[in-house]
Amino acid sequence: MSELFLTNEELKDLTGYCYARQQCKWLSKEGIPFRMNRMGHPKVNRCLFVNSNVSIQPRDEEPNFGAI
Repeated sequence: MSELFLTNEELKDLTGYCYARQQCKWLSKEGIPFRMNRMGHPKVNRCLFVNSNVSIQPRDEEPNFGAI
């Protein structure tokens, strides 16, 4: 567990999806920040789940344009 990012297996367990495109969609919907690597796979920092001081809030389906 010393790796900086979640493994591919952990991403599959977290999202329930095998394919990167579906994983990215799920991560975005849940408000979990990630970066794409050159191969097109999402990379999620492990500290988001190890550090209890970090809170993750799900994003709304659509932007709230009324707040502008």
